[in-house]
Amino acid sequence: AGAAAGGVFADRFGRRRTITLASVPFLLGYLIISTSYIYPALLVGRFLTGIGCGLVSFVTPVYLSEISPPRLRGMLGASNQLGITVGILLVYLLGIDSLGLGWRHLAFLGVFPSAVLLVATFTILPETPRWLLSKQHVEYAGIALRKIRGTDDVAAEVASIQSALAATADQPTATLKDLLAPELKRQMVIGIGMMVLQQFSGVNAV
Repeated sequence: AGAAAGGVFADRFGRRRTITLASVPFLLGYLIISTSYIYPALLVGRFLTGIGCGLVSFVTPVYLSEISPPRLRGMLGASNQLGITVGILLVYLLGIDSLGLGWRHLAFLGVFPSAVLLVATFTILPETPRWLLSKQHVEYAGIALRKIRGTDDVAAEVASIQSALAATADQPTATLKDLLAPELKRQMVIGIGMMVLQQFSGVNAV
């Protein structure tokens, strides 16, 4: 559900605000899980963390792509998945019996990165210049880009983003019906099949 809503929220409210929004169910979910003593409460906590996970799974790659310079875009995009798998590995290592950490302690540890994410999106992370320009906030886009690049010489990049947005402005918005079109059936099966096989390979556990 979080991933399904991520695109709508990211386009309507911005990439940064969507990440902020995602940190709230993460924070609440891990607090509930770590303090739950009844099964329904545990389910509520898992549901909330699932919502947060779905949101950030969609919007984080978009955010990284839109703030990255072209020469670093591939590396920074790959770092997102690398961070996920390293995080999973750390949790498995922390769950080793010899460390004496139970599942409640591990769940409570999730509160801290969630809190850091919430604070960082309010105080440090800028909105992406591309989203700001798509909403005609040219001045704010320049401010954000100067903060990201660390230089005042951003006029050319702002103009480049505006040109890219203008080139796609007249394109119709894709709908679910478009994805189910017969001519896209092969591509859909391949794309979804690859993701299913990737998950069944146990890559997250590895």
